[in-house]
Amino acid sequence: MPTIERSAEEQRQYLRLLVALEANQGQLGLLIAVAENRNLQTAVIEDYEQALREQGVHAFRLFINRQDPSLRTGLEQLVDQQPVLQEHQPAVVTVLGIGDLLPPMLAIPESQQARFLGYLQWTREALRQFRFPVVLWVNRKVVRLLAEQSPDFWSWRSGVFWFGVDPSDAALLTSTASKATEKATTRGLDPDIEALMSLIESLEQRADKDSAQLVDLYAQLGQVYTKRSQSRQNREFAIQVYKRAVQLLEKLDLPAELATSLKQLGNLYFERRYNAREAGICYDEALRLYREVGDRLGEANTLKALGDVLQFLKQSQEALERYDEALRLYREVGDRLGEANTLLGLGSLQDRPAQAMDYYHSAQTIFQQIGDQYCQGRNLLMFIVSAQQQLGDLDGVEESLAQAEAIGKAIDFEPFQQAVDQIRSTL
Repeated sequence: MPTIERSAEEQRQYLRLLVALEANQGQLGLLIAVAENRNLQTAVIEDYEQALREQGVHAFRLFINRQDPSLRTGLEQLVDQQPVLQEHQPAVVTVLGIGDLLPPMLAIPESQQARFLGYLQWTREALRQFRFPVVLWVNRKVVRLLAEQSPDFWSWRSGVFWFGVDPSDAALLTSTASKATEKATTRGLDPDIEALMSLIESLEQRADKDSAQLVDLYAQLGQVYTKRSQSRQNREFAIQVYKRAVQLLEKLDLPAELATSLKQLGNLYFERRYNAREAGICYDEALRLYREVGDRLGEANTLKALGDVLQFLKQSQEALERYDEALRLYREVGDRLGEANTLLGLGSLQDRPAQAMDYYHSAQTIFQQIGDQYCQGRNLLMFIVSAQQQLGDLDGVEESLAQAEAIGKAIDFEPFQQAVDQIRSTL
């Protein structure tokens, strides 16, 4: 097959599709790819299958049976034949041959095409059993019919990706059964994200691309996903974005920027204790790189993060060692906030509450010196009060609660008051 040169828009669509495939691993994602040029279609499929295989994702292709054109039946048969799919390993299934079902006269209601669309309309809920993304490759006529004759299925799609086709084509969009806006493409790529991805794609295409700017754009994209909400879905998107950034930075040989992206990726894995072991792997590599480039603050931050992971994994001695290293570095570089937070980590690993209190009070002194009222209140409610309760110091508990209550009012932070009320209710 001759090499197919993709336009800037087609490359942008490819990146959107690849991100969607990565983000939908472990769950059903119905992705619709539209192309008229079979060579272009084949090239795109081969590219994303290769990119995913490099990440350990298995790729399968399913050709729709003309005699029984049911997507559900075809997927069930494929799963029965492939142990990888039965074991729920990372995978993607590309569905081909849908356009070949289109008969010369589209109006014939009992055609294979009509049967296929009918199956989609009435069996979409049954597809939930499949825990992998499915890419349905169709042409312009079929995508119009999908919208018209399978509106429920169409509304359930996770994204539409256009290759060599203008997505604003009135012949496609004005005939859809629902005239709602094209929401939830790739599970929620809003205009801000679309703009960022467009900038990323444009920059990557330039021979004289500014690598630092490209890294910054990837970071912005990851931050957008991270900040949109705390949902697992958005965290998964952010993880995939940072993984792409890491791949790029490895190729560009930018160790400092790579260390930062690995640290951010580790933070996402450890968020809500989502995947502590994977976080630890990222932090270990980031630590090596920070030491290589001589970034002592980055080293200290990563050591603190590793201490948190090891503490969560109940590896107390290793956690203490990381915290001690981080504390030394924070003091050397003069980062008082990092020093105080590390003191809290050290205190929480002490066997006796009296020893823990020494660390907590030292941290509180620093928080007061640097004027961080939020951290003062958090320290009181999460650490000091707990140690005072263990020591049986009820007067100290009440005094600490009163201080936290006053801080909450001063900074207008209602959760502090809620926490105070909850603790008082248990006394």
